[in-house]
Amino acid sequence: MDSDRSSGSSIDVSRFDTLVRPRTWEWLDALSRRLHLDVQLVDPHRQSSLPANGADQTALARLAASRVPELRNLVSAAATRRTREIAVVQGLRISAYPLNDRNDVVGVVLIAYPMSGRRGAVEEPIGLEIAAQSIVLGIQAHLQAAPVAARGSSFDDVALLGHVLDATAAQETDREIVSAFAAALAFWKRVDVYGYVMTADGMFAAQVSPPVPAKVQMPANIPMDLLPSASVLTPLSHAQIQALGITHGPDVLVARIPDGDFPWLIVFCGAISRTEAARLGLYVRLLDQLIRTAVSEATIKLVAAMSSHLLEHVDAANDAASAGVDALNAGTGMASSALKVTTTYGAPLIQVGQMEARQGDVSSGSRLVIIRRVPNRYTLTLVLTSAEERRISRQQREVADAAANLLDAWVRSVLARLQQHDRRTASRTFEEVLDRFAGQAIERGSAVSMVVLLIADAACSSGLTQQWIARIRGTMRASDIVGMLGEGEIALLLHDTALDRAEAVAQRIVKLLETIGDRHPSPIVATGVASRLPGAAGGGAGLAAEARNDAMLRATASLIHNEPKSS
Repeated sequence: MDSDRSSGSSIDVSRFDTLVRPRTWEWLDALSRRLHLDVQLVDPHRQSSLPANGADQTALARLAASRVPELRNLVSAAATRRTREIAVVQGLRISAYPLNDRNDVVGVVLIAYPMSGRRGAVEEPIGLEIAAQSIVLGIQAHLQAAPVAARGSSFDDVALLGHVLDATAAQETDREIVSAFAAALAFWKRVDVYGYVMTADGMFAAQVSPPVPAKVQMPANIPMDLLPSASVLTPLSHAQIQALGITHGPDVLVARIPDGDFPWLIVFCGAISRTEAARLGLYVRLLDQLIRTAVSEATIKLVAAMSSHLLEHVDAANDAASAGVDALNAGTGMASSALKVTTTYGAPLIQVGQMEARQGDVSSGSRLVIIRRVPNRYTLTLVLTSAEERRISRQQREVADAAANLLDAWVRSVLARLQQHDRRTASRTFEEVLDRFAGQAIERGSAVSMVVLLIADAACSSGLTQQWIARIRGTMRASDIVGMLGEGEIALLLHDTALDRAEAVAQRIVKLLETIGDRHPSPIVATGVASRLPGAAGGGAGLAAEARNDAMLRATASLIHNEPKSS
């Protein structure tokens, strides 16, 4: 085989002659005219193009024939780098896509439009980029189908549509798959397809339109209760079409896919015969399967990426959470994502991003809030906000739900690890500081007391303990010392305070911490008090331990007292 392979690339020139040139491309010429796009297939070696329109050559065809250096460089770059390349040449915005067959680049697809004609124009419902990508997919599918003498049967082949959608599903989301589906049916079947996503308020919001939609008014929102109860492809009656406000037709068919919560609503409009409707049913089942596959693969990919980030920053919870949320944001295509983890008592443990509420966002489908609660431990809130004018799709919801489950498991492991760390490093240093200050006060002739508060397991995370300490410190004298003695333990050193006064202070603090709200019990399990008078043997040594032991004895006595009696 006579092939020309340049260094670092795989460009098989002979395949362009044998694979591309013998095909019929009248359909591509007609399609490009319909979309007002200039499309050419270019041999990357000889820089000759197809289709050639004779006397009616387009601006892009004339550029290709004149071998303009900027265009030659664009074609070479797309072929050698195997990526889309973009350039503006003589007033044309040109996108160059490599045309692949197996592992070889056999040509380059050029898609262009004049810059002057597009400046300031309202963006199309799907956009030129989606239309261009759909054209490239159609060309790839046409090359893989059996050659035909003229446009016809190959475009009715379910396998051909499957190839187009499968190529899209490999890299894109369910939204892009539905867009490619709409583009393929508009190009090949002349049926207009619209895609709606379901929102939390029971409406279907318009998200996908044909590349060249008919000049008709489609409803921006469709109430679910006005639709047929069946999710399979179903024709609408004339009365139903009028009730929905659809002016397209004459026939309208609808289907909801996939089954379950928040499906896509696919609306078919046009002159659709019974035979064509049966074939559309096959197309819908194919689309359903590909969306399910895309959701599954996207979920696996994102969970793997997030897991990697969470494990990478194992000793820095906030850094790990931030990296995980960034991966979630990138994997779902959201405009922003935020994560907040709080204790049962409302103290923040982890926070990444901002959660400003925007009225109506959740019900309208542009904002997703996922909450995971572990009673008496913590609440995890994950908030995702979509890009402007976009509603959250089925894939984004399912992927976000899987991400929330992963983050929930990770938070559990983080809290367990922090508690173990607190046990290993429960500060003897602070205890020694308390004993030393107590000894100094005794030497000066002052009475001192130590109060130890035991905190419930559900509230003894370091972040929440510090919150309690701050609340207590705000009510104490400047000479008093408050701090965390160990896991679930708060200690207070009270100067010039006898035992009875210390008991009163302990009870006052218990009441203080009960003011957090009626929904939660007091976080204090028990209090312990110990006092030393001036001249006491040993000074302040062991005072904190004595108060802790007193608290433990009181906690044990309380458990015994409250234990139900056996019958």
